[in-house]
Amino acid sequence: MYSQMPMYNRNHEAYFKQMYEWHNQMSQYQEQLRKFHEDRANQFRGMVNEKETVTMGNGTT
Repeated sequence: MYSQMPMYNRNHEAYFKQMYEWHNQMSQYQEQLRKFHEDRANQFRGMVNEKETVTMGNGTT
């Protein structure tokens, strides 16, 4: 899970730093999530291709 977005405060320097760090963490999280889904999609595509090969290879469905 990821951390919550920082709350605004009047200390702009601290707030900007917190927002930078949060957005940086979120971008890394999104990359990990994208990579996970790409890997899973490729895994399932391999299963589909394998099933099609078996189906076409022995003449049964």
